[in-house]
Amino acid sequence: MEEMRRTIREKEPPRPSARFSTLTENDRTTTAQHRSTEIPKLVHSMRGDLDWIVMRCLEKDRARRYETANALVMDIKRHLAQEPVVACRPA
Repeated sequence: MEEMRRTIREKEPPRPSARFSTLTENDRTTTAQHRSTEIPKLVHSMRGDLDWIVMRCLEKDRARRYETANALVMDIKRHLAQEPVVACRPA
């Protein structure tokens, strides 16, 4: 249990697009099929804004996370409307 806590506190999680690329070919194909798309298109759609939205949610430093659930919702809505999102690559 202590090892799990240490990992959560100290280890940076992978970006969703990076994590997806480590899945087996079968798992990537299945995931893409469930979303009615192809693997390269799915990877492309995850890179950028979606990666940074998720990573901001998982940020270790509370000050760099979304302040409210509504702020997260608004960023997701901006992404879906193809507008610039607040989340971005850490400086």
